[in-house]
Amino acid sequence: MGDPIEIGILEYAGSAKSVIFGLVDMFAIANNECRALKDTSRRLFNVKVLELSSAASLAGIDAYRKHNLSVLIIPPTLTTLPDDDQVRDLSKLILDVHHTGTIVVSVCGGAYLLAASGIASGREMTTHWAHRDVLQRKYPDITVNTEQLLIDGGDIITAGGLMAWTDIGLLLVDRYLGTDVMISTSRFMILNTAARSQVVYSGFHPALTHGDAAVLKVQLWIHRHGGQGVNLPDMADQAGLNLRTFIRRFSSATGFNPGEYCQRFRISASRNFLMVPGCTIEHAAWQCGYGDVNAYRKVFKRYLGVTPSEYKSQFLMANTTDTLPT
Repeated sequence: MGDPIEIGILEYAGSAKSVIFGLVDMFAIANNECRALKDTSRRLFNVKVLELSSAASLAGIDAYRKHNLSVLIIPPTLTTLPDDDQVRDLSKLILDVHHTGTIVVSVCGGAYLLAASGIASGREMTTHWAHRDVLQRKYPDITVNTEQLLIDGGDIITAGGLMAWTDIGLLLVDRYLGTDVMISTSRFMILNTAARSQVVYSGFHPALTHGDAAVLKVQLWIHRHGGQGVNLPDMADQAGLNLRTFIRRFSSATGFNPGEYCQRFRISASRNFLMVPGCTIEHAAWQCGYGDVNAYRKVFKRYLGVTPSEYKSQFLMANTTDTLPT
């Protein structure tokens, strides 16, 4: 087995223990399913519950910044939000780890802490429908879309309902341990995998922990702009590099040249629109910067292996299928 995938789950005052320990158990089950394959090339999860009491000091917070986390998960609270001091400390922690390439994930009302960190500014996120109006008023620079259960923005992932931790957990199992492990984990836990295996998890999952700070800065900038309206000179300026050096380092760190990276990000983002009932393919294309819908269809097919129409049909079919594994 290779180096473990480090997953951190915040446990703060009032956070939902069912979400925290449900995820801990799911990742343990996934590890067992992965071991059963006897494939030494597979990596396993190493899960840390980062316990931050209401009396947590800045020194205690700083200790958690030293973890080399691939993912930081923010569970919801079942009571009121943490006090102002803890929100400030937690949001600083979230901001800092995100700047190192850690993917930040929120479940349900955990979106408040993610929003408070500032990393979702100018972007779209989801939360529980009951939090939508308050969150939108408090953070008007964020688009709060509660029509979707899960929004995968690459470096930021948000999930809506309280039980959406199962969707988040399976997304991460699929991304890091493989679709076969995700399906076997779902079967063990008797969770419906139809929509997950066919629709929700197919997409673009860029490398963010490559260690090149200049490239990471550009990636996060691309994500904030939805991959639209960006060009090579602007990217190189963001990185503080000359054009040739930037292209070489970006390609080396991410595995894609900058143009392909932006295309893949835009196509992946368009899936969120296709999953909204009533959204047309033309509208999804326009929302992601494609004025030519035929060009959009060709690029979509090239990267995802199906047409936008086929993708939308698979999603609708999966969501009308509610059978348990046998």
